[in-house]
Amino acid sequence: MKQLNLLTSTALLAGIATVACAGRLNSMPVGPSNRNTVSKSEAGTEMTNNLELTERETRSFAVSGTPRIKVDNFEGSITVRAWDQQQVSFVAVKQAIDKQAMSDIRLQAEQQGANVFVTTKFSGPERKMKLGGNTAFSKGAYVELEINVPRDADLSLFTGDGPLSITGVGGEVSLRTGDGTIDVRDGRGRVSANTNDGLIRILNFDGEAEATDMGDGGVNAEGRFAKLSATSGGGPISLSLPAGSNVTIETDTANVKNEGLAVTEETHPTRNARRLKIGSGGSVFSLRPGPGGQVTLRRLGST
Repeated sequence: MKQLNLLTSTALLAGIATVACAGRLNSMPVGPSNRNTVSKSEAGTEMTNNLELTERETRSFAVSGTPRIKVDNFEGSITVRAWDQQQVSFVAVKQAIDKQAMSDIRLQAEQQGANVFVTTKFSGPERKMKLGGNTAFSKGAYVELEINVPRDADLSLFTGDGPLSITGVGGEVSLRTGDGTIDVRDGRGRVSANTNDGLIRILNFDGEAEATDMGDGGVNAEGRFAKLSATSGGGPISLSLPAGSNVTIETDTANVKNEGLAVTEETHPTRNARRLKIGSGGSVFSLRPGPGGQVTLRRLGST
């Protein structure tokens, strides 16, 4: 895990105060860009007891066919929800320690046919912040994005630091965060999820999934998978499948726990890996938790 001097502004600012932004995305009117800035206090470059600035922008784009949405956020969370409208609508909540940091945030959103691109950048330097008796370097700014998209949209999401959350999307989904959890729920299609350190959850999913946690957060996968690859740097991997599933598990750990599935081990494993049959076997799912990691196999619906 990261040491204190590598903590980002997302964690620092969130640890000081919570800003409640009235009106979630689903209650926002669809329309042109809308901006609202709230000034809370003046401060220098050292951390104080309040967030100094919050600025909110909303945008919406009418789309047709199968839209592709690409989001690149320098730092902060991204939350995506599917809805039954042919529109892409988002709220960006920009937070900063002072006016200078706020002015260094750039947000760009544009549409090219069925494609929508949202990009945030930070042009300022990192600065020294104080939190209690500790000191860390931080941008002193981040952006939280909440986005509604059509259910069949394709997504490509990146944040330099922060969690990703996606609900109900059924297209091609690519997710990457420099540090943070990834949560995918009620989806179908194909998903690729990558984090340098954080738990990856892929729940109630139908399709193909690839999950890579380079730290020790681990992976929790649940659903009906046509293909599955899950890798962790040392965290646990949990796989829940429906009763009657027929797949083959390939894993690099001797620490495998079974909860309610019919599992047998092949007598001739491949090099550096064990092979376990669930049911009569079938498609090979790769579950590699890394050194000291555990694999748990569960029947879907069991506690």
